[in-house]
Amino acid sequence: MGIIQEWLKIEEGNDFLRISFQCDNLFINPAVIPELNGKDFLKKEKVFIQGRAGLWTYSAIALLFSEETIVAVLDPKLEAYVVITPQGEFQAGDLLDPETGKLLERIVGSGSLPKIGTKSVRSPVSGRAMRFGSFSGILSPVCLQKLPGELDKALSNIGEEFIYWDSPAPVWFVSSLSRILFSKFKNLAGFGIYSANEEGVVVVHSNRDDYIPGIVLREKSGNKQIKPRLIGIVGDPNSGKSVFSWKLYQALQKLGVRCYRLDCDFQAPTALWGITTEMGRNLRKTQKRPWKETDIQILLQIIARLKSSGMEIIILDLPGGIHKPGIEPIRIPAGREKVFSEIQEYIIVQRDDSIAQAWREAIAKVNPSARTDIEVLSRMRVPDKPSILNKNKYRPSPLERENVYQDDAVIEALAKQLLTEKRR
Repeated sequence: MGIIQEWLKIEEGNDFLRISFQCDNLFINPAVIPELNGKDFLKKEKVFIQGRAGLWTYSAIALLFSEETIVAVLDPKLEAYVVITPQGEFQAGDLLDPETGKLLERIVGSGSLPKIGTKSVRSPVSGRAMRFGSFSGILSPVCLQKLPGELDKALSNIGEEFIYWDSPAPVWFVSSLSRILFSKFKNLAGFGIYSANEEGVVVVHSNRDDYIPGIVLREKSGNKQIKPRLIGIVGDPNSGKSVFSWKLYQALQKLGVRCYRLDCDFQAPTALWGITTEMGRNLRKTQKRPWKETDIQILLQIIARLKSSGMEIIILDLPGGIHKPGIEPIRIPAGREKVFSEIQEYIIVQRDDSIAQAWREAIAKVNPSARTDIEVLSRMRVPDKPSILNKNKYRPSPLERENVYQDDAVIEALAKQLLTEKRR
């Protein structure tokens, strides 16, 4: 399960899954959202979510399960789980016993729901903020039964815009709201949750390429804007660079760095982790497609958004180029030089020095000022062992899919070295 093992505990029962957040400092890096979206949770009849975490964290977890799953969120004040997905005998707003998961109480009443309004905003995101109107009372869980209708009215004139929730509310309310937005409002560009900890809007879900789940959209003015370091990971196809980029991302997260890993290969994206190398290679073949003229522009737009996302380091897993038998490799094809010119630091994953030199020469042609001095040896020869050859040359454990979530002392040392050096 990778980095999320540190703050997420999963307990499996006969017919349920209990997910507990373990965040003593109440902070989880939003960059884990893509990892959550790729997680194949066990299919169970019921899912219980609990623990101390922010609204966006609950929203991201609540989206992982099908409409047939009964999802319930713990409310410590009520000392019960609140059902957020009506299914079978359960209605939205029902209370379940925290010990047994059985129906504890069905609240009877009107379940008053304040009017939800929207307001056009230009910053921190071009879209609409969504919040309660005047309201000072306490929400009753039974109000969830009225939420779909209220959202229909609030969003009746909303087109393909990005919206975000910008008002205090119980975690069960925001979790239910996110699931309704996800299932009913497919036309939205995406949606997010405002986070005071992050001082911005965390993108929870996106229906467009230019909004990326996990990034934080912040005000562009003021002194709090962070200019991230962009680090490109390059290497020939099947060199292990995607595995390396993921392990480096995990190592940086463990050091407390706010970082994001972006798969830049639209032609043959990295297959889901957790499957064998052979299965991953076969899956990539089924997904492979030619590059489109619009791909480069979309990629540049994504990078532009990441630059204002509040992340400290952006790791870009870059395409390996065009390699065909009997033809000189084209490592940076025409058009992609625009992407490579955006990046001032590169790590070369290589099998031998000649490949590393070829990549240096290719990068120098499109970006002469970029640094290309760090190398990672992707294959070991017996009796070679994982080692740090010098501050710019590293030999980690084999970069195979099967060990993508295993700690690697060499890559962790490289991550620390990146932080100690003041690089462009």
